[in-house]
Parts: sequence; C-alpha cells; structure tokens
Amino acid sequence: MFWTIVIKFYEPLEKVALIRDIALLSQLLMMRELEVVFWAALNTDEEIKAIVKRSDQESETRTTQAVRSRLVMTAYYTKGKLSGQRAEDAIREFFSQNFDEFVGKHAAWSRDPPRTNHITP
Repeated sequence: MFWTIVIKFYEPLEKVALIRDIALLSQLLMMRELEVVFWAALNTDEEIKAIVKRSDQESETRTTQAVRSRLVMTAYYTKGKLSGQRAEDAIREFFSQNFDEFVGKHAAWSRDPPRTNHITP
C-alpha cells in the first residue's frame, strides 16, 4: 500500500492519522482502483522525501500538514485527470462548496503539475 511510502520517511508523523486521511480522501473523491493506483504513483518516495526534507526545520505539525496537502492536491488532480467532465465538474463544485479556498489553491498548485512520465501501463 502506498501509505507505507508516505509514513516511512518521517517517523514522528501520526501514522494512524495519515492512513485515515488517505482512506477518507479516496472515499470522499469516490476513487476507483485505477485512480488510487495513479494517485499512489504520483506520491513517490522522492516526492515524500523532498516534502519531509523541506519541512525538517519546521515543527512536526507543519511537516504533517505539508504531507497532507500533497496528498489532497494529488488526489484531486488524479480525479480530474482520470474522470469524465461531468464527474470532474461535480467534484470541483463539491470542493468549492465545502472547502472554500481549496479550488483556488489547487489551481495555483497545478501550474506546475506532478510528473507523470515515470508512470507506465
């Protein structure tokens, strides 16, 4: 499971909370198996290591938040890339209604989208 990648690079992270977040995100976005696999592929060892390394100087809370932010951004990105337009519009509307600033933050984040060239069928 890809959650092991997320938690193995920074031991103090709340493992149960991160596992719960991964499960909740996949349920919230109604992710199919293929989407979960793609999402996992976006959150590589290198990506998570880089987040933890950048956050090492900060508090554990900031590091945890940075990892969670990466997970949310990549989950939303995955759903948008692998879903039809109607599903993407519905998810965007749901996030706009329930998470005020998220769609704008995601738009800024996605200007430099995650690398997908390492993902092969």
